Amino acid sequence: MKQFFATITMQAARQTKYVMADGTEVLTELTRFPSVIMLEKNLRAEDSDEDYELILIQVDDGSDKVKQNYELYLEELEQLSDRLGRNVIFKEENRIIVPADESRCKHSELFRKICGKYKDKAEVFMELTYGTKPTTIDQYCTLVYAEKAKKCRIAGIYYGLYSFNTDAPSTIFDIKYMYDMSMLINSIADIPGADIDKALSLLGGQ
Repeated sequence: MKQFFATITMQAARQTKYVMADGTEVLTELTRFPSVIMLEKNLRAEDSDEDYELILIQVDDGSDKVKQNYELYLEELEQLSDRLGRNVIFKEENRIIVPADESRCKHSELFRKICGKYKDKAEVFMELTYGTKPTTIDQYCTLVYAEKAKKCRIAGIYYGLYSFNTDAPSTIFDIKYMYDMSMLINSIADIPGADIDKALSLLGGQ
């Protein structure tokens, strides 16, 4: 199963063109939400409705924008469905609402909620553009649980850098390599006599 974890902004967002950071691909469709591109890149025609799951994470600060942006996201999913020639399904029970406060209790609860969504041996794609900085860190940290406890494969970690210059495209980064480096160092540390600093120096430039 493929699991897609996506975020929705609290702020007003205009549609923009996104390009991949490495320059290998230009994404021509306009969107407010980088996760739409994550879905378009990784959801295949042969994937049945039972083969994937979309989980939405949205910080709620009590403003009308929260509801409006959620509705806009559903509209963009309909547009994506038209482009893919298939119905992109989202189930309301997979919407995680996050309070805007930055308490330890809130972050612990969010961590547990996200971990509770992971399925055994799933292929995980995570987009963590929107939300408060601690919220995106919560998301990122759950990936260790997904890999170690649920035996998931972390297939992509996406971050969208929004361009406020209306003439310039926004950029999407796949930062999975950062997660891979962190996990590699963690694994090397368990090897008796391993030189972690040497291993780290060999990772430079990759």
